[in-house]
Amino acid sequence: MPAEQIPQTEIQSANEAMTNPSFAVFGDHLQAQASVVGELAENQDAIREAGNQLIEEYDLKPSLFENEGRSFVFTAIAERKVAGVPEDDDFIGSALALLAYKHSDKLAPVGDLVKEAEGGLTQVQEDAIHDKYTHKPLSNEFSQAVKNGDMLSDVKSRLGITPDNEQPFEIKVLTVEHGHKSGFGMDSAGIYAPFTPWEEVPGDTHQEKSAYTQAENDTIDAVKKHKEDLLKRGKQMEDELGHEIARAWVTTNHEGQRVLYLSMPLAEKLLDPSLTDNALSYTEKDRQSDLALLEHEYVHTQGGMNIDNGVFFGISLEERRAEYFSGDKHGYQDVKGLMLDVAVASNMLVTNLFADKPFGGKQSELYTDLANRIGVRNTLELLVLPPQAYIDRNQGNVLQRALVEYIGGYDGLIKHILERSIANGQKTDIESRVKERAKIIKAQGEYSDWVLQYRRKFGLNVMTDLYQASMAELGEEDQ
Repeated sequence: MPAEQIPQTEIQSANEAMTNPSFAVFGDHLQAQASVVGELAENQDAIREAGNQLIEEYDLKPSLFENEGRSFVFTAIAERKVAGVPEDDDFIGSALALLAYKHSDKLAPVGDLVKEAEGGLTQVQEDAIHDKYTHKPLSNEFSQAVKNGDMLSDVKSRLGITPDNEQPFEIKVLTVEHGHKSGFGMDSAGIYAPFTPWEEVPGDTHQEKSAYTQAENDTIDAVKKHKEDLLKRGKQMEDELGHEIARAWVTTNHEGQRVLYLSMPLAEKLLDPSLTDNALSYTEKDRQSDLALLEHEYVHTQGGMNIDNGVFFGISLEERRAEYFSGDKHGYQDVKGLMLDVAVASNMLVTNLFADKPFGGKQSELYTDLANRIGVRNTLELLVLPPQAYIDRNQGNVLQRALVEYIGGYDGLIKHILERSIANGQKTDIESRVKERAKIIKAQGEYSDWVLQYRRKFGLNVMTDLYQASMAELGEEDQ
């Protein structure tokens, strides 16, 4: 083929590949993203140049672009650099450092900062601590109940999970309990059930142990002592890990395997409901709440909207996805409030993007959907904003805190989305959506003020001000 007939993009890619392999990989990803995101197509050449400058400055390896979600975030960072706003330099540097520290020798020291914030342990060390507190017989029994029973059948159906597409994960039950508010803003259920420590109960099966423990005359004292032992072990485990634990959580071990951890009381109650027959403080509603918690964590084992299963990019989307598919029965009220405000400001409800898609959709597809609906820059800001619990849990990570503070938290993002929507001629539509939300809050009657203050507690002030003003106007209309 004569040189003049070769597409210019192919010539450019070939030249870039000879200069720096990462240039070519980034260029291919950018071209693919620009084909579906209009804003990227409009500034493709400038974004390519800005991205190449970042690649060269930080000596970014091609491995950075092996994940499409990472690649999109890098493109969004490069797009932000194109504007050339001096105040953005620190934001760009912090975001890139958290995104690429595993893919750049220059940024590698950031890994020490991340590790320090998470307790200072390697994944191998953390896995060893988890194994130390793992109850293998109960872990095996619970795993078999999940695999062969219908405990998770509802959430699997909602996610579109089949035996053929279910992603592998392991279940481990830990002989611990925490003594603080969980990540869902809920305390554990109190006096769980009449059971004594497993080591003190005869028999080989869980059913025999249940029957034995319910026949004990000193049930309450045994339960109290057992709970005290679990709480003590939980505190000990937290001290060894260097961070708090919850009733259930999911992590990735050093072998790359997803692991779902459950505290022993939670596993016991879900595995054998009869254990709670004599516990007056534990109701069917509590059991459904516990099951929803298990479903929430199961969702985390299947796919994910957060890059590298981490807490720096997309974690709020991932927690919203997990809540959506587990029935919205638990916490993360700050994230839910944020996503509702995003919907009012942009007419884009995030949960609609999850609906009717296996696993809630592919990570990269959701990112590009967001970019087309709220803009590339706002999508980047949404991706870096974590739930409050994650910021509190990672206080030592100054880079993540700097990103949140620079954006202005949840309110900063909402302001930016409102500005974009109004600039696009949606002011009247926004006012209409604000009024509808105000009607919903006003319908709560005497609790409406509590709802407003509850929202403000999470830093959701911008839209709350609009809702409150609209409620006042509605009140005047009623007079």
